[in-house]
Amino acid sequence: MWKISLDPRLLREGTYFEFEMGKAAAFAVEFFSLAGLKILPAPKAGGFYKSHQVSARFIDDSEYEVQAKILFVGEDYWVIDMGIHVFCEGECPEGAKVGDCVGGRLALSVDSFFYFQYASKDPDVLPLVYDWKVNEISEVATPNEKLRDEKGREFFYSNPATAKTEKVLKTNAQAKRTQEMRVDYILGCEVMGQPRFPVKRGITP
Repeated sequence: MWKISLDPRLLREGTYFEFEMGKAAAFAVEFFSLAGLKILPAPKAGGFYKSHQVSARFIDDSEYEVQAKILFVGEDYWVIDMGIHVFCEGECPEGAKVGDCVGGRLALSVDSFFYFQYASKDPDVLPLVYDWKVNEISEVATPNEKLRDEKGREFFYSNPATAKTEKVLKTNAQAKRTQEMRVDYILGCEVMGQPRFPVKRGITP
């Protein structure tokens, strides 16, 4: 089962319908790596890196430690295989190319519609839409702390250590983020079959 975060804003904007436990859903998955993924050394016979096997170790929430293979490099996004095929909006590591292996820590989230609206129209794009069964839904509410930077300017910080997680049966589009509270969902999903293209590119999953 894969753990994938969902911003309620996508529900309010009508990008997706509500997600329900036990029901089917269809979406592509994007990833973000705060520290960035690093190109792994080429495998050496008898050495530590005997092979680069695709792997993903769950850490927490929607975060994974991965060893992945680059499948596609475009101008403004790239795709890796980490056990499922996922994309990242932006540039890949400098010097990386298709076939290279990368490793590091990343977080998964439901496609914010970059793939459906833009990337799926690329004639060279890979199929990235998966059909899923939603096995569990967690609502994560994190209080925002008001802090000041070194220049005395106020900013809000969502401290994961103060987050409260509750299992729910269904998402709620009205679960808005405010200055006082950040609300997210974590979907526990089982992948059903191979990745595919949207039913109609640029329109719908």
